[in-house]
Amino acid sequence: MVAFSLCGPVGVDLEPADRPVNWRELADRFLLPGDREIIEKAPEDDRPGEFIRLWTRTEALLKWQGLGISALMNHTSRSNLVKHIPCTLELQPGNRHVAHIACSMERTDPGKFRFFELVDASTAG
Repeated sequence: MVAFSLCGPVGVDLEPADRPVNWRELADRFLLPGDREIIEKAPEDDRPGEFIRLWTRTEALLKWQGLGISALMNHTSRSNLVKHIPCTLELQPGNRHVAHIACSMERTDPGKFRFFELVDASTAG
């Protein structure tokens, strides 16, 4: 996935929606404050997917700020990330992936985005 913006920085993340994940082990280390509670409110079978959805948002926010995953290791840094959340847009490119875009627009309007699907010509039918 590629994104660019004329309005300022942009961050994107794309993950397989059905990626196996031990969300209980990762949530407190890598998600933003309050995200674990969101996951736990979801039905048990939906929790891994909810983790992936929140993970893609968090990764997009980090990339928007030019930060790496190490910024999440410090609780103060995670709290500061929450204070500076830009607009985010959740995408579902196809039914097998989840994605987020973080950008500096005042309001995220999906109509302002253009999406293109790139395919591998060697495997396209």
